[in-house]
Amino acid sequence: MNVVYDRCSFQHLDRSLLTGGFWETTVHSVLLKAGKTLFSTNSIKLLHCKKFRFGLFARQRFIYSRYYAGCVSAAAS
Repeated sequence: MNVVYDRCSFQHLDRSLLTGGFWETTVHSVLLKAGKTLFSTNSIKLLHCKKFRFGLFARQRFIYSRYYAGCVSAAAS
């Protein structure tokens, strides 16, 4: 959920890739094809300060995961 991108990596991208869907399913593959490197690390620690009940958290995660799965499925077909 927390990502940093080099701004110049987006200069050649079609704007619709940046405004539609999840970047994991739209932008990342284009960046990789352009020879860019994606790096993941667990060494960065973040705190989330928003307070909400577990029910709201679970509902948000469920909706997000269903939407993401739908985008991945649509991109694969």
